[in-house]
Amino acid sequence: MPEPLVQLRRVSKSFSSRAGLRQVLEDVDLDIASGERISLVGPNGSGKTTLLRIILGIEKPDSGSVSHHWSNNSHNISYIPQDYRNALFPWLRLSSNLALANGRTRKKPDNEGEYEALAEAFKLPLDLSKYPYQLSGGEQQIFLLLRAIISRPSLLLLDEPLSAVDFGRRRLILEHLGEWIPKTKTTLIFASHDFEESVMLADRVIVMARRSGQVKATVPVDLPWPRSLEMRGEPLFRSFVEQITEAVI
Repeated sequence: MPEPLVQLRRVSKSFSSRAGLRQVLEDVDLDIASGERISLVGPNGSGKTTLLRIILGIEKPDSGSVSHHWSNNSHNISYIPQDYRNALFPWLRLSSNLALANGRTRKKPDNEGEYEALAEAFKLPLDLSKYPYQLSGGEQQIFLLLRAIISRPSLLLLDEPLSAVDFGRRRLILEHLGEWIPKTKTTLIFASHDFEESVMLADRVIVMARRSGQVKATVPVDLPWPRSLEMRGEPLFRSFVEQITEAVI
């Protein structure tokens, strides 16, 4: 078998608090294959964000190891944090935020056309001449998601990527992501509180325990790709949602 793209072995992490040392992750083992889509679910404080940050490399585990096995040296990683507002330069227009995120100078945002084509395909157009403060929280998340997609990342990490998006636009995004995901080789790891969202977009759902910081359960999502919103009413789809719900509770 080929090596997993991301491999975690006995990863543990704790933080100091007024109440003492708080264990966030404990002995987490996880293999994620190249091109696999993984959703992390669990109550607040179960370590989902910390796990994403450790995989990304901006947080170091107290013990254990994290390995990445890239097939070549041209990989890139995109990350949308839970505090998404900090992922944008507020003093720059969206066009400049777009250019800088893709390694270009803000004077030559030559990926605007690609962004606008994707936004049109997703039916989620945004005016790139605006500043971030002129957008709602949901619109900022939409911009960040589409920006990440056009960068064609080898690994895409998302932390509650649709938390501020309204119901109607969320449906649109899920519908289009369900079609886009099987067309790409991107490895996707995302944290979510929405179990339907997890089943819609993941091959496998990892359930994190509330206080122990351990993996409580793994739910394989054996549904065909591409996926559509109509699938949510099907018995098999509902059975996966129920399995996740029972594991979290």
